[in-house]
Amino acid sequence: MSRFRSIAEAARILAGVVALALLASACSDDGESTSSGDAEATQRSRDQGEPETSGALDPSLANELADGTGLVFGVREVELDDDSEDYPASIVVPDGWEIDTFIEMSVEPPSGSDVGFFTEMGFRAGCSGSCEATDWEARLRGTDGALAALAVLEDYDERPTTEGDGVVVTGIGGLSKPTAVVFRWDDSADRFFRCKADLDRDDADLLPAFVAACEASRPGWFSA
Repeated sequence: MSRFRSIAEAARILAGVVALALLASACSDDGESTSSGDAEATQRSRDQGEPETSGALDPSLANELADGTGLVFGVREVELDDDSEDYPASIVVPDGWEIDTFIEMSVEPPSGSDVGFFTEMGFRAGCSGSCEATDWEARLRGTDGALAALAVLEDYDERPTTEGDGVVVTGIGGLSKPTAVVFRWDDSADRFFRCKADLDRDDADLLPAFVAACEASRPGWFSA
């Protein structure tokens, strides 16, 4: 009888080991369950050629600042270079706005929009010279640098991005247009990221929302 009892106990132990193994295989390395649906969606995104990016931040701040204006900001996945898939970005822009890539990527309101004729956003994977890893802040602030060129703005104001990987510039440009420009850089990358918002002067109250949208936008080619 004791021999049969030992066999039964061994069977229970083996069953417990198998159950633990199955549980472990269903969990990720950090202990959270892995969704097969998420994995399938990711693979489907890759198969469809959608760019993989570091991801934009939550656009809720832009939407909070634009509350009552009719603008609703969302995230769009884009490529900032028509000749290469190396420069994807997650950009935060108003829903329903149209993308134009004639010279560089601009995002413009549709016909009949409540915003002014001159209001638009622009996005760029830029070099300000040769496209190679460099001290981007030095280059952008140097002679003919894209950041130095903004010194002509009236009421020029500059502060670091929240993460400290770039700067946020605001001011008044030509035709009294409120302007916001966010630069982000990674010295190991061969291009910087720029988001720019030019507003019709009648849309000046919208500037904080567009600043938040530019700050929430993210390049996908920086090192993690």
